[in-house]
Amino acid sequence: VISAQEGLDTNQLRQLAIGVRDRISPGVVIVGSVANGKGAVVGAVSPLLVREGVSAGELVGTAARLMGGGSSRDPELSQGEGLAASSWRRLWSRPGARRPKPLRRCELGRVLAVDPGERRVGVALSDPAGIIAQPFTVIDRSRSDVVAEVEKIARENDVDTIVVGLPVSLSGREGPSAVSARELAEKLGSATGLTVEMHDERYSTVAAERIMRKGGAPPKKRRRRRDKVAAAIILSEYLMGRSPGAGEPGGRS
Repeated sequence: VISAQEGLDTNQLRQLAIGVRDRISPGVVIVGSVANGKGAVVGAVSPLLVREGVSAGELVGTAARLMGGGSSRDPELSQGEGLAASSWRRLWSRPGARRPKPLRRCELGRVLAVDPGERRVGVALSDPAGIIAQPFTVIDRSRSDVVAEVEKIARENDVDTIVVGLPVSLSGREGPSAVSARELAEKLGSATGLTVEMHDERYSTVAAERIMRKGGAPPKKRRRRRDKVAAAIILSEYLMGRSPGAGEPGGRS
């Protein structure tokens, strides 16, 4: 798979390359992007092909040199950074360059995740390939219609699937909050016509708080972002459980 993306930083490219490589294994994945005025290329090669002599370091190194940069030499996962954006664009637009539709072989579609709280609802979105989870927004229940807002976000971002966090106890029992989450999922399914799935979210808020504390975010910023970060954690866990052709993980609402 060879794909040119837009606006992804190196860490996101690494996640994308590894995720796609593992889904099509054995295979070779080369992804490139421009972010903040700099080009980057990441290559990932399945261990089986590495043993047969294919090297991500050599493949990425060749591309990086053409763009005036350098790269790491690891045979399984290599990256080139600090590349001139103009050179990156020229390379990917050269006549005869292989530029298939982005990740069409393994694309699972964009997924939206919802972390339903009593006062606020966190929303996260995946990339179009359904691999990278990112916090998106927080909906204040007192100011907005949650179903209408999520429907708008899903429609404007070509979402294929919605995941709603299911708050259950440590023992796995469902209480009033879980009932409310299932009701929200039913309404979202009716409003959007999309597949809506439930996903266990019992640790998502705690994990979101821990991540933001570790990142040094001040208390006020943590309060503003907590719900959408929790939604991103739910989404990330959901995406890791999906694979092409696999059955639906979790039940449809």
